[in-house]
Amino acid sequence: GVKGRLIDSIGNLYWATPSQNALDRLRDGTDNRGAKHPMAKLNKQQISVIRKSYSPYGKDGLNACQLAEVFSVKPQTIHYVVRYKTWKHIGGKIYGSI
Repeated sequence: GVKGRLIDSIGNLYWATPSQNALDRLRDGTDNRGAKHPMAKLNKQQISVIRKSYSPYGKDGLNACQLAEVFSVKPQTIHYVVRYKTWKHIGGKIYGSI
């Protein structure tokens, strides 16, 4: 509701769009993005390390296969992280077109 999940009353209920509901979940801390998701294999700190350590060809850091081995995930997971296809809500170094 408008007053968040702290107020459990019928007066706090209202109709909203899906995007308004998503904003309410963020405000109330009930979203399941990132490490809160039950299938998450990485956490916020690991995402930051991956994005800072990644180098497409391993010249200035580690490539996707090396990072995948370190974090026990698939290389595709690393690619999704560094391209912001997943974990979009966590900032860091951006690789747009690799």
